[in-house]
Amino acid sequence: MNLVDRLSLALKIARNPDTIAVRDAHLTEVIRAIADHNAVLWPRLDVYADQASEYSRSSWVYVAVTRIAEAAALVPPLVYHLENGKRIESPDHPIERLLRAPNPTMSQFELLEATFGYLELNGNAYWYLAGDSDGHPAEIWTLRPDRVRIVPDRARYVGAYVYSLDGLDIPLAPDEVIHFKRWHPRDDYLGLSALEAAAIASQTDRAMAAWNYNFFEAGKAVPAGIVTIKNMVSDSDFERIKREWTESYGGTQAKRRSFVAQAKCRGRRWD
Repeated sequence: MNLVDRLSLALKIARNPDTIAVRDAHLTEVIRAIADHNAVLWPRLDVYADQASEYSRSSWVYVAVTRIAEAAALVPPLVYHLENGKRIESPDHPIERLLRAPNPTMSQFELLEATFGYLELNGNAYWYLAGDSDGHPAEIWTLRPDRVRIVPDRARYVGAYVYSLDGLDIPLAPDEVIHFKRWHPRDDYLGLSALEAAAIASQTDRAMAAWNYNFFEAGKAVPAGIVTIKNMVSDSDFERIKREWTESYGGTQAKRRSFVAQAKCRGRRWD
């Protein structure tokens, strides 16, 4: 059963709870396990949201993650087998053919780019393997890390995966999911994000850029001095003086330009 079929079944169950029952004993067991572990296994959605936001708002994070993901996606995957202790390439292996066309909407490059992008940002990347009637993988789909929960199992370590979408929980068997993760010294199931380790450096850089932007933005800079007019002037003269001063000395190009006053400017003082 592929992911679309599972989602369709979940929608039917949600809309018709009295007429449609889940008869699969294994599925019932998985759902009970999910309920037992919900309190401690919810993903840290706020952390993932921050990571995605940092990627879209920090030029350095964007460039670093994109460079790594694109470089990894450009490497052609090869399959080898051992023969008499020697590694022999297996051209056009079924795994290679699957990676070349992983699913109807993604290319091999897009699949690998998304995989390594998730891995760099979140420390975790997931593939869902949709099988054919013989149990062989026919399609590969990437799963967003913030939508995946892991159900621990005492005997098998991982009892199931749960994919959450629009309030629906779709249980997935362990052999339907490939979990790529970075080593995490404080978590047995989830990987450590490289961005979390660099959070202070990244956020400090973005804060400095925001400060500079606000400083130079029109109307927000600290004035280098004050022009004081001792004598009373009309409103029209006051607006004209402000306009002329801004045109001559405002903006980044005119900063630190010297002020030259004409004789008729008596009563105007620069502080």
